[in-house]
Amino acid sequence: MNQTNILIYSTALLPFFSFLLCLVLSKHFFKQAAWIGTGLVFLSIISSSLLFKDIWINENTYTDVFQWFSLKGKSFEISIWIDKTSALLLWVVSLVSFLVHLFSISYMEKEKHLGRYFALLGVFTFAMQSLLLSSNLLIIYIFWELVGFCSYLLIGFWHEKPAAAHAAKKAFLVNRVGDTGFLLAIVLVWFSFNSLDLQVISHQNFGNLHFAFFIGIGFVLALCAKSAQLPLSVWLPSAMEGPTPVSALIHAATMVAAGIYLLIRVYFLLPAEILSFLVIIGTATAFFSAFSALSQTDIKKVLAYSTISQLGYMTVALGIGATQIALFHLLTHAFFKAGLFLCAGAIIHALHEQDMNKMGGLRKAMPITFVCYSICAFSLAGLPLFSGFLSKDLILSQVQLWAGASGWKWGILIILVLTSLLTAIYIGRQWSLVFIKTPSENTPTKLSESFISFFPLIVLAIFSVGFFYSSNPFIPENSWILVLEGYEVNHWLSMLSASMAVFGLFFAWCLYSCENVRQNAVMRVVLNSPLYRFSYHFFYLDAFYTKLFYRSWTWFSQKITHISFLDHLYEKYIIDEGLDLTKHNENLRINKLRKIFDLTVLGFVAVGWAKRLATFDNRRLDRLVNLLGIFWVSIGYVTAWIDKYLIDSFVKILTILALRIGWVVKSMQGGKVQLYFAWAIVGVLIVYILLAL
Repeated sequence: MNQTNILIYSTALLPFFSFLLCLVLSKHFFKQAAWIGTGLVFLSIISSSLLFKDIWINENTYTDVFQWFSLKGKSFEISIWIDKTSALLLWVVSLVSFLVHLFSISYMEKEKHLGRYFALLGVFTFAMQSLLLSSNLLIIYIFWELVGFCSYLLIGFWHEKPAAAHAAKKAFLVNRVGDTGFLLAIVLVWFSFNSLDLQVISHQNFGNLHFAFFIGIGFVLALCAKSAQLPLSVWLPSAMEGPTPVSALIHAATMVAAGIYLLIRVYFLLPAEILSFLVIIGTATAFFSAFSALSQTDIKKVLAYSTISQLGYMTVALGIGATQIALFHLLTHAFFKAGLFLCAGAIIHALHEQDMNKMGGLRKAMPITFVCYSICAFSLAGLPLFSGFLSKDLILSQVQLWAGASGWKWGILIILVLTSLLTAIYIGRQWSLVFIKTPSENTPTKLSESFISFFPLIVLAIFSVGFFYSSNPFIPENSWILVLEGYEVNHWLSMLSASMAVFGLFFAWCLYSCENVRQNAVMRVVLNSPLYRFSYHFFYLDAFYTKLFYRSWTWFSQKITHISFLDHLYEKYIIDEGLDLTKHNENLRINKLRKIFDLTVLGFVAVGWAKRLATFDNRRLDRLVNLLGIFWVSIGYVTAWIDKYLIDSFVKILTILALRIGWVVKSMQGGKVQLYFAWAIVGVLIVYILLAL
């Protein structure tokens, strides 16, 4: 096993070992488990950094293939593929995960289930890193599902809160739509190429690909669900019910980035019409989410809609063929958005409040948080000298080149430029309400900021500065971290975007820094307008889905399973109508017979399907649930046995050993001269033996 193999396996397996140790130690040593888990993830950063240096600087590409199983003469393989893209994201995931682990030690210190929390963080990091390492679509799908399952558990970590439990279920169900599309695409890729290895598929002929459109639709569904693009973006704002550090990890640098990463990998499979569809989806998502962020009062909800909007920019970059720029914006967004979430977590932890209208003046009470938040916020707004300016302006410039002389494509550019203005306004609004506005009476004048809390903020703020990515923070082409040759920047468009950012921040500061924002004359008009309500409720998309799917299917299932409903059909159309057959002419009689026949068939089909579903539920689903229950109970017994007979025994042995040593030491000073003389002789003998050796 060479050095690269060791680095790859250690990067992915160290967080998995963190999961196992935190799970075992979660009962009695949960505080120690938190530090152990954080330390193991720190070691994962070291290994991923060395791997990044080997792949990126030395320009190496690593591949490895293992046979998994064979079926009817066809072998299924586990393939590892490390190139610049995966090595970079592997390092980003490791770094952000470590900073979230470290921040969580302070943020979650009073949580009674601390061990379980850090165990979930560890297995989530392992799943995301394994997804980045995989080249086989089936293996990617397995870790894709594991990432989704871990996010479900982390979002619903405080499951005793109804809102958190509901948010976890919503995220799980919405992502199942995308997972179905992903699975459909995998099946079609298998039928088309007889392989699921992306490296093998990329070298095959695509001229006669019959399922290209449906493969593209499947991957786009996966993107829309995992990266919260319209129309499947409703789950992410609700996911803010989870712990705030989880939002920094899942909704800034890892899970939501998985959809963008997947489309970068399968980009060569996407036909032109799918790419145009991506541009439209990304543009609509970016604009509507930014518009919804304008009216939110929850500090985390603003950042949630902001995340959806920035992912829309990345989707547009994918649609126009600028995959490297999409990756660049994903990289910069991971750092400044994780920084914003952790700053929000520090504020929530200090004030125990999430409503921005009840905050204000925190620039004096939390100066370190204020500086770090300002850097990350200015990067999101797209101010020059910050990382967001470099990546977002590259996207706008490439959209302008892509638009060419086409009329509707210029509409895309105009909407994206307007979205950049909205971005500056909503982040300036949050910045003003939290830090600049005159504080309320209940706001403390000074709050403590521990090293564990502000160190991650400082690191993320440093990575949000433009100098880290380019020697000239005004020219993204000079970026050393990504090869951006061949991409042109329209400097007039960059100046327009920077002007939009400055104007948006200044406008928000003027409007929201007053003592009582809601008494402002302009704000009274805004708060009473229909546009404000549409913005606050995200255009009522969540309510629409609730009525369309949940309530309609609930009504249908109640009706179809209710026996009296079928009895009513039988009495009305079978008996009553049958008795009246002789009173009408032949044609009407035939029509009624057809109606009777159709309804009879409908009844039999409905009853038949109800019985089949009941049988499936009893024989399959219940059995699966029981097996899962038995499995987890068995795991619980094993963990309890380890805790009782290994850990407790080890502690008892240490206690007995300490007592015995204490008894021996005590006997040395018992007041008897004979004992003093005997111990003196023993000491002399020990010294003599040591000198003789």
